[in-house]
Amino acid sequence: MNYWKNKAKTSIRGKIGILFVISLITSFPAFLNVDYSNILSIINEQLIVNETGYYIPKEIINAFLILGIISVVITFLLNAVFSLSNHYVYIKLVYEEKVKISDSFYGFKDFGSAVKLYFLMGLYITLWSMLFYIPGIIKSYEYSMAPYILANNPGMSPNECLRKSKEMTNGYKFSLFLLDLSFIGWNLLSVLTLGILSIWVNPYYQASKAYAYLEMNSDSLDDENDIDDDDEDNIDDDESFNEE
Repeated sequence: MNYWKNKAKTSIRGKIGILFVISLITSFPAFLNVDYSNILSIINEQLIVNETGYYIPKEIINAFLILGIISVVITFLLNAVFSLSNHYVYIKLVYEEKVKISDSFYGFKDFGSAVKLYFLMGLYITLWSMLFYIPGIIKSYEYSMAPYILANNPGMSPNECLRKSKEMTNGYKFSLFLLDLSFIGWNLLSVLTLGILSIWVNPYYQASKAYAYLEMNSDSLDDENDIDDDDEDNIDDDESFNEE
């Protein structure tokens, strides 16, 4: 865990400015969250009182209900796309590639996969959380590498990304949990500085998670190579047997 954080500090040095701009762009969906119930309350206060008291016409309620549903759907779609873009940015960062502002929109290139991946992640984690809260937390860490996998392997299907994330995080989930715990103090300091410190803390955290992915991905590739080598040895043994 400390290795991930140390590497993250080094990688974000001199890049805080562009990473901050990218974070502003990729967090755009957060500004679309509108509490339509509050708007209805404001309208309600402005209406004329009749015998039954304040009331809101059914047409207005239906209109705001439709707006609320549309807002939720659009926010989810954009959040999935920009979240994938954010993971792509930090994948490039840990691979020491040049990060560009245009990378903020990378997710639109793989729109369908991004939406399906985040939908499945949310669905599975919610279902596990309904059984008990702890399994939901475990699954959230189990699937946490899926966005990095998709960002690094655009041709991979969302289900395959989830499966590979499950394999990669085996033995690493507690380390990821400790990583999150180690940033609680930094997040509190960010609140005390009115969010100013988060300009540095957020890239520091994101890069640490990306380095965690890099290590897990390397271990996963090593395991696959070991399996391939074993298969080749078995084939050679079979051929030798047949020759005999």
